[in-house]
Amino acid sequence: MVSPRYCGRDARGEAMSDGGGGGDGRNGARKLGLQGWLGLRDGLLSAFGGVLAYARAQSAAAGDPAGDSNGDPSGDAAGNPAGKATAADPAGRAAVAVHEFRKSVRRARAVIRLLRPLIDEPEYAFLEQELRGALGAASGLRDADVLLGTLRAHPVRPGSPEAAAARAAAKALEARVAALRAGPPASVVLAEGAARLAPLPDALGAALPRALTPKDVARGLARLFRRAEKALRDARRDACDETIHDWRKRVKELRYALELLDGLRPGARSAAHRAAARLAEKLGEITDLIVLRAWLEAAGDGLPPEAAVLSDAIERGIRARFRRLCPAADALFERRPRDFAREILHPTTDAPDERTEAP
Repeated sequence: MVSPRYCGRDARGEAMSDGGGGGDGRNGARKLGLQGWLGLRDGLLSAFGGVLAYARAQSAAAGDPAGDSNGDPSGDAAGNPAGKATAADPAGRAAVAVHEFRKSVRRARAVIRLLRPLIDEPEYAFLEQELRGALGAASGLRDADVLLGTLRAHPVRPGSPEAAAARAAAKALEARVAALRAGPPASVVLAEGAARLAPLPDALGAALPRALTPKDVARGLARLFRRAEKALRDARRDACDETIHDWRKRVKELRYALELLDGLRPGARSAAHRAAARLAEKLGEITDLIVLRAWLEAAGDGLPPEAAVLSDAIERGIRARFRRLCPAADALFERRPRDFAREILHPTTDAPDERTEAP
């Protein structure tokens, strides 16, 4: 069983020994932090290789009757009814594998974005292109399932016009999910994405400087924090679909970067990581509703007239959730980006320098 978290891997994604004779590789990365940030470069490459190795394993997991390589005793799949049903439910097993694949690729993107100030443009463009391509390969398989789940979770009053529209929309989405599942198997689609991931650990290793310091990484962390903070300001100024989506993406980048850095130190889980994870989860609920509302509007004549009433109700829910969430985000973004990065990397780390940063 391989953890989807940032686990102990070398640059090729091979398991690193933790001196304990076994395990799933998670201890390797944590041991790198026993002497502060000594071995920082190796730890970052280990984490990058680990999440990509886990992502590549999902193409097999999607078609594996045992479903064991989807296991995550410490993460999101634990206690997930879909995850528990995978051994007996091929469709559910495939859905979980697609979800885990996408999460792992997003974690890998967070690594290269954290390290963006240290990577030359051609190398960065290659890494970003391949990760985006792998993610896009699995997007269609996941999106319809998310829409259907969001619709079913949305509260409607029995017998109301919204309820009638919700039933019609659910039937349309079920047909869409069935059509996707009748196409190429998830294992085949994920294998195509996984093939793009195989060379990336070595590519990142070749692109990074031979020596890294906490100050180097702090520059990247400050940059991610600044991007998320700006996205919050943009969403507050003009709370449209695009700005809210962008805010969520920037928060997820920051959350995964903090998760990565916590994973390099024994027993660490920073308050900032917890806050960013909660914020990303709440933003995910909002953006799922935005996508559902947009789908209802685009479906047009394929749904009964009551769909407009349902769409309006969803829009009101989006605005109410957004208004409640903005004040809760203030505590995370109350510090200056450089101060935030210094606190996370090390209390005595010098402030990141002001060299030109990539956009």
